[in-house]
Amino acid sequence: MSTPLPWISALHTNGRFTCTSSIIAAEWVITAKHCVDQPSLSVRVGSLTRSSGGSTANVAQVVRAPGNNDVALLKLASGVQATYLTVAAQGSLSVGMQERVYGWGYQNSDWTNLAENLRTSSGTVTELDCASDFGDVACIRNDGDTAGGDSGGPMLNSAGDLVAVCSIGNKPTDGSGFGGYNTIVSSAVRSWIQQTAGV
Repeated sequence: MSTPLPWISALHTNGRFTCTSSIIAAEWVITAKHCVDQPSLSVRVGSLTRSSGGSTANVAQVVRAPGNNDVALLKLASGVQATYLTVAAQGSLSVGMQERVYGWGYQNSDWTNLAENLRTSSGTVTELDCASDFGDVACIRNDGDTAGGDSGGPMLNSAGDLVAVCSIGNKPTDGSGFGGYNTIVSSAVRSWIQQTAGV
């Protein structure tokens, strides 16, 4: 894709790409909790390429969502100039909803050939609470599979608002378009985001 997305960010650990993430406020980035277990985190913003362009910002604090929800908020050491992604209202996720997802995930079925340039796919939400061991996860079927590297990436509704972050990929990818996304608009997670990041 070539259309600029100023709210997308690439999460790095010790300078190495780890996961996809999104900017929701000047000092706050959202991603998956399983992406933030290592120290020395930073994000690249303002680029559709995960390893070059734009600018980088260091992560000063990691705040993990309550319970087994696979969501984390990252407070940046300094604010970034960007158009921030709007977090959708509580409860605004349903079966049959049209959605679009973004990420720098693997392109081959065996999870090799990590994408250098941001990729996107679209489809529908097929099931809610489809993987309760991983939190409040919604499953999707899209025109592209979800894989490693897409983790933490955003799911947007038709209005372009953030409703979930990528938690589960399809390994090996089989062309079914499956992906599991942890909702951020449940009562517990949406309230936590508001209290933590103020949005």
